[in-house]
Amino acid sequence: MARTMETPSENRCRECGKKLPPGRSDMKFCCPACKNRYHNLRGSRYRSCRLRVLNALERNHRILERTLGTGFRSMDLMEILSQGFMPEYCSQCRRNGRHLEYVCYDIRYHISAVRVWGIERIESVRRPSSASADP
Repeated sequence: MARTMETPSENRCRECGKKLPPGRSDMKFCCPACKNRYHNLRGSRYRSCRLRVLNALERNHRILERTLGTGFRSMDLMEILSQGFMPEYCSQCRRNGRHLEYVCYDIRYHISAVRVWGIERIESVRRPSSASADP
């Protein structure tokens, strides 16, 4: 009976590389500790990536909010970049006429080659609840 060649990774633990003990044919880890370590490390990479994005969004929002608080609706691009603003992070981007409109949570703005302009808070539309509606 002919036997197929197994690649070395097929019979090795994905975490530590040790030879797998006899058992199930689809076994991937030599022990529960290796399995946990592998999945915890894999999950932490995704969590740290999400955390970096959320931190960048929060920083951008704080900078835009501070700009609105001073009464300005536009700012020099180099100035806002020097404050730590990261234009590649926004919660929404869409074309509005000839311009791209960016949104960072509840603040809308536009970016040109030299300015961030049209900074304004988006007013949320509140719908009356059905319980308080008049008959």
